[in-house]
Amino acid sequence: MSNIDNTFRNFQLEVLAGERDFKVSVKENGVIFSFDFSKVYWNPRLSTEHERIVKRLHNNCLLFDACSGVGPFSIPAAKKCRVFANDLNPESFAWLKYNTEKNKLRPGSISCYNMDARDFIREVMAPNLIELANISPENGEGRKEIHITMNLPALA
Repeated sequence: MSNIDNTFRNFQLEVLAGERDFKVSVKENGVIFSFDFSKVYWNPRLSTEHERIVKRLHNNCLLFDACSGVGPFSIPAAKKCRVFANDLNPESFAWLKYNTEKNKLRPGSISCYNMDARDFIREVMAPNLIELANISPENGEGRKEIHITMNLPALA
């Protein structure tokens, strides 16, 4: 493996023996994630952080995940609250959508986007935050607790 040195945060891998197949399935915090390890970013050492954040969420929360990858924050969170998940990498986006379907999330619990994080913040997150700010308690809707994860803030 080499350093992560590209826009999509994936590694250059070298096969020492066997077939050149990097498709894997892993289970993290009770959720199964499938992806092609050669085309997406995955770090199993972040599982404790993923779990810590998701444990803070409840049904009155909204999560905006600007750099979601294949969904380690977003998919378990969508089992508890409404999620807006985004990743710039088209491969990560495709696997995010696949993992969303595979884990049988309830309809409407997650919306997936394939955008630059800056555009996601401007075009998806900001309008939703403005809409939420205009919700009054009189119309029967309570205020939402808003969480934002940006796993790669240096480039976003």
